[in-house]
Amino acid sequence: MRVPLLLALVVGCTPARTPSPRPLGGDARSTSEGDTPRAVVGPCVEAKLSPAKNRDDGIDAYLDGRVSVAADMLDEAVRSDPRDRAADAFRRGAEKKLEARRERAREELRMISPVVLETPPLARTSKKTIAPLPQSKVKLEKESEKKNLITDSADWEKRNQLASPYVPPDRVAPVAPSLRDRPRAVLKHPDHLVALYNGLILASGDGRRSVAFDTTRVEAAGLSIGFAQIVGGTLIVQAGYNGYAKERAGKNAYILAFDGGSGDIVWSSDPLVATSHEALVSGGSIVTGYGFTAEPDFLYILDLATGATEQKISLKSAPEAIRAKGDRVFVRTYDVDYVFKSNGPLAAPPPANLPRYADATTTVDAETRCFARNAAAALKERDRAALKVAIDGLAARSKDHQLLEFLRSEEAFLADERRLDLTSAPLIALAAPPWEAMPAAQAPRTTSDPKLVKVRSAKNEGGVPTRLPVFSPDKPWFIAPVAKGALPPGARADIPRSYGLEDLRAILPSSSKVLLVYGGRYLAIVRGDHAERVFDLELYRHPPKANPQWKEFAIQDVTFAQELEGVLYVCNGGGSYAKEVYGKKGFLSAIEVASGKLLWRSPPLTCNAPFVVSGAHIISGYGFTEEPDFVFVVRRADGTIVQRVPVDTGPETITLEGASRVHVETYGSIIDFELR
Repeated sequence: MRVPLLLALVVGCTPARTPSPRPLGGDARSTSEGDTPRAVVGPCVEAKLSPAKNRDDGIDAYLDGRVSVAADMLDEAVRSDPRDRAADAFRRGAEKKLEARRERAREELRMISPVVLETPPLARTSKKTIAPLPQSKVKLEKESEKKNLITDSADWEKRNQLASPYVPPDRVAPVAPSLRDRPRAVLKHPDHLVALYNGLILASGDGRRSVAFDTTRVEAAGLSIGFAQIVGGTLIVQAGYNGYAKERAGKNAYILAFDGGSGDIVWSSDPLVATSHEALVSGGSIVTGYGFTAEPDFLYILDLATGATEQKISLKSAPEAIRAKGDRVFVRTYDVDYVFKSNGPLAAPPPANLPRYADATTTVDAETRCFARNAAAALKERDRAALKVAIDGLAARSKDHQLLEFLRSEEAFLADERRLDLTSAPLIALAAPPWEAMPAAQAPRTTSDPKLVKVRSAKNEGGVPTRLPVFSPDKPWFIAPVAKGALPPGARADIPRSYGLEDLRAILPSSSKVLLVYGGRYLAIVRGDHAERVFDLELYRHPPKANPQWKEFAIQDVTFAQELEGVLYVCNGGGSYAKEVYGKKGFLSAIEVASGKLLWRSPPLTCNAPFVVSGAHIISGYGFTEEPDFVFVVRRADGTIVQRVPVDTGPETITLEGASRVHVETYGSIIDFELR
C-alpha cells in the first residue's frame, strides 16, 4: 500500500473569515475562502520530494516574490519533465501572478509622469561621473574567431548556451500594451526589464514600481534607441541612426547615460561606437560594438563611470550580439563568431535603483516554506489528502492568497476523477528512428493488394481544399500555431491546451480513442477520461543532416496519426524542401503502442497529409510545391508501398467514404478513387 504524504495532524478548526478586499492589480483572495472552516495543522514535517533543480529553485523564487524568475525556472522544469504536476501548478500560479502585476502596471501607467530625457549633445560629453561603481574593469583578448553560416544564430546560442536578452513582450509582467501600442522590444536584465516603445522607455522589476522615460527629444535628434538598461540611478541607452556615418557627418551611434531622476545627460560616448542592439554592462565597464556594411567594424569597451573609450578591437564584420558566460565574451557578427577572454570574472552590473512597492517585501518563514514544499510533493504524488493538509498549513500562515487559490484549484482537480490528466500518463520517449525505409522484421504474407482506380476528377475552383466549418468529434481537427492551443467550440472542455509547454495542434479521433498532438512533438492516446500514454517523438523530428541555411525549417513535426489494434501509425510531415534535408522527410512509421518499438518505416516522401486506413492498407499522400505529388497505397503489415498514383499538386486532405471510396483534395483538384 502506498504511504500517503499526510504528515501533519489536524488539531482543531478556526472560525470562518470574511475575505479582505482585493488590492488593485495585486494578489486576490478566493471569494470562497472564508465560507468553509479550514483545519488548523500542527508543525510542518517536510515531505520527501525527488529533487528537480529548476522546479525547486522556481518554487523558492515564487515564495520570495521573484515571480518573473520563478516563471522562467518553472518553464524549464516543465520542459524537462512534462509529468511534473508540481512544477506545472506553480508555473501556472506564477503566470497568474504575473498577469495580476500586468494589470497593476496598466493602472499605474495611466497616471505615471515619464522622466523627459534631455536632447543628446551628439558629441563626446562628460558632465559628471557615475558613482559609486565596482572597481573591476573589463579588458578583452581574442581567443578565437570562426566563420559562421549567417543564418545559424540559433545554433550559436544553443552550442554556447547563451540566452538572448530579448524576451516576448506578452511573456513579462511590466509591459503594458495599452500605454502606447505594443513595445518594439523587451530586454531582460538581471534585476529588471526594459520595454522599448516609440517615444518611451518603461523599466520595472519584481516588487518594483514602473519608471518611464520620454525619449521624444532623443528621437527628434534623428536617433532610435535599440538598447537600454538601468545601472544604479542611471539610464544607459544605445542610440543611433540606421545608415552610413557620412549621412550624418559622423554624428551617429552613441552610448548615452542619463540621470534617472531628472533625465539630464550624465555623459555621452564618442560617436560611432554602438550599432549593435546588445551591450554588456559588467562591473565598471560597458562592452559595445559598431559596424555598418562597408564601414570599419569594432568592439569597444567604455568606462561606465565616464563613457570614455578604454579599448577598441577590430572585427571583420558588424557585431550583432554580445553575450557573457563565465570569463568569456561571445560576439556574433554578420558572418564571424568571436570568443574573447576577459582579464577576470565578468562581474554583475550594479543593481537598478527602482522604487520598491511598500507591500513588496516577502518574508517567508521556515514553516510556510515547508508547507509549500509539501504541497509540491503532494501534487507530484497526486495525494489529495496531503495537499489539503499543506493548504491548511499555508492558509494559517501565508498572506499569498493567489498561492492558496491555485493550490485549491489543484485540490479540486485531483478530486474530479473524470477529469483528463495527461500528466498522470506514462511518457515514452521514442528512440531515434532510421532515416530510411525499414521493413517489418516478420511481416505476414499478403495474398493480394488493392489498387486505386480514379473514378472522378474535377478542378478545385476554390484553389484550396475544403475544411470543416465547425468541430465534429468524429473528424480530425487541426489548430493553427497562432491559436495557442485554443479549443474549438464543441470540443471536450477538459482537453489540456498545452503539454510540456507545447500547444495543442490537433485532435484526431481514432476508433474508440482520441489522439492529441502537442507542438508536433508529443502525441497523447486518450480513451474516455483516461490518458493511456504520451509519446515523445522529438527524435523523429530532426533529420540527421540538413542544409544549415534551412535548418530552422527542417523540423519534421507529427502532422497526423492513427491508432489501430495496438499499433500507432504516425506521419512526420515537415516544412522544408526535400532537397534541403537530402530527401530524408515525409516518413510514415508504425510503432507498437505497448513498448514504443518501431515496427516498420516507409520510404521517405510518402506522407505529409492526413491519411486513412482501409482494412490492411493505408492511403497516404505526399507533395510539396515543385516536388512530385503522389497518393500512395501502403501495406499496414510491413510499410511496403504497393501503389503510387501521381496527382497534379500535393494532397491536402484524404478521406474514406464508405468502405472503398477514397476522396482526395489537392490545391488544384478534387479526385475520387475506388479502392479495388
